[in-house]
Amino acid sequence: VELRNANEYEAAIFEFSRAVEAGGALAETARREALATRMSFGLALYRANGIGSAVTNWESVLAEDPSLIYVLPYLARGYYDLGRYRAGIDTAQRLAKLIKDHAFALANPYSLAADCYAKLGNDSEARRYYSLSLAVDPILNYWALTGLAGE
Repeated sequence: VELRNANEYEAAIFEFSRAVEAGGALAETARREALATRMSFGLALYRANGIGSAVTNWESVLAEDPSLIYVLPYLARGYYDLGRYRAGIDTAQRLAKLIKDHAFALANPYSLAADCYAKLGNDSEARRYYSLSLAVDPILNYWALTGLAGE
């Protein structure tokens, strides 16, 4: 944890992996901490413009533990930034299904899906998703409003 807090992600992942291999009472905790560290490493890579590497990290986190849905918003945005718009839509829709009872939180996945549809030239679906986004957050939703206005 100290290594992760010092932004030494690869060293932290290595140490957590060793703890997992050793087994015992802490193995599951070490595995979860390794996954959280890989997610944080992905964020650091993304911020440093290593978007492809960030996406790879997030994909591997989800492959190992699909319950870690807090990775999905980052992954969807990474796909968008890489021009993988269909994957961005699929990931945003997956997230939206998982958080459907959290209306305010739905605005961003809907807007991201709309952005992806717009990049694919599917304006009708883009407008539909921007409208869905505005429906769940009509007050603070600048993203969807500017998307509908064409900015």
